[in-house]
Amino acid sequence: KTLQYFKENASEHEICCVHLVGSEETLKAHRDERGSNQNPSWMAGRATKARNFAKIVENYGRSIDIIVDTKTAAELAKEVQSFLGE
Repeated sequence: KTLQYFKENASEHEICCVHLVGSEETLKAHRDERGSNQNPSWMAGRATKARNFAKIVENYGRSIDIIVDTKTAAELAKEVQSFLGE
């Protein structure tokens, strides 16, 4: 469905994807902070799905991978705003 949407709307709308990427250490720290007990195979599947989605968007619009490991929320917001041209 997503691919069909992109095909039908890419000429009328700007399609953008911001793919936030963290190292395993950063992701583990965030999970530990939340007290998460997510299944490792589920997490790997979500990471693959997000990576593949970002690649698909590149065919119809713009996509950026932002490494989140050492950035503050304000820095991330600034980088996203810059990417979007705001």
